[in-house]
Amino acid sequence: FPYTTLFRSVVGSKLEANTSFPGMVVEYSTDGGKNWLRYDNKARPQVSGEVQIRTASPDGKRFSRVDSVKA
Repeated sequence: FPYTTLFRSVVGSKLEANTSFPGMVVEYSTDGGKNWLRYDNKARPQVSGEVQIRTASPDGKRFSRVDSVKA
């Protein structure tokens, strides 16, 4: 699965993320990658510590490499 361009940052403890590829799903994890949640730009999650980010194919079967950002 090819790596997709993923833009991510934490602004005021809120995670902001998006991808340049339409149809890709952005997921994030706050527990070291054990559990993944779907990112919703309309309800940006409040995060702390290190957050892992990845993109997923629309069918949820393939994933990009994991990147991280610190809150």
